Formats: sequence, C-alpha cells, structure tokens
Amino acid sequence: MKISLVTARKLALWKQGFHSWPNPEKRHVLEVIRRLGCVQIDTINVVERSHYLALWSRLGTYKKEYLDQLLHPDRELFEFWAHAACIIPMEHYRYYIHSMKRYRRELKARAEKRLKEKAYLLRSGAE
Repeated sequence: MKISLVTARKLALWKQGFHSWPNPEKRHVLEVIRRLGCVQIDTINVVERSHYLALWSRLGTYKKEYLDQLLHPDRELFEFWAHAACIIPMEHYRYYIHSMKRYRRELKARAEKRLKEKAYLLRSGAE
C-alpha cells in the first residue's frame, strides 16, 4: 500500500496525539498518555514542567489537575524510572515489577555498604 508524503505526515502527527481536542477532559489526558506509552518527567521548569508541556502540546489548554488526579487519587498512572523518570499507565505496572525489585535490592546494597555498622537502620518490620 502506498500513501502520499502528506498523508504519512498527518498519520505520524495523529498517532502522536497532535490533533484537535476540543475542551479536553481528564479522560483525554489518560488517552494521550496511553497512546504515547509514557510521558517523561523533568523537574527543570522554565515555562512549565515538561510532562505538563507534553500534554499541552497535544491537548491545548487543559486543566493540569487532571494529570495530578490521574496519578493520585485515581491511580490510573504511576511514576517510575522507565528510560528516564516517567509517568506510565497503570496497566503497564506489571512490566516494571522486576525492575522495581532489582532497583530496591541494588539501592539497599549500596546503602548498607555506606552505612557499615549502622546498616541496621535500613531494616524494617516488613522484611
């Protein structure tokens, strides 16, 4: 199947969520993040934090609270280190469990090495 260059460009933009979203609602924020797979978090804030800008570039004017609500209390999204610090749809959580456990073990080992005789401070009743 052949398509024109103009059609290919339009398709690429549409698949990335760069299309018209009149009066975006919370469900549209979730839809964009699901379509993208994740949105990178960056704390550097010149105009706005990058995860809000990524959504604004796709949705236009939307309520930032929608993203915050989807993280908590709705728990439709979670934050984790994917390729960088990211906001990820909750349905992908199971794919990150192994990495989360490995990261916790590695972090604990580094902390124990640095704390030496005070490593007991890391222990909790949950272990």
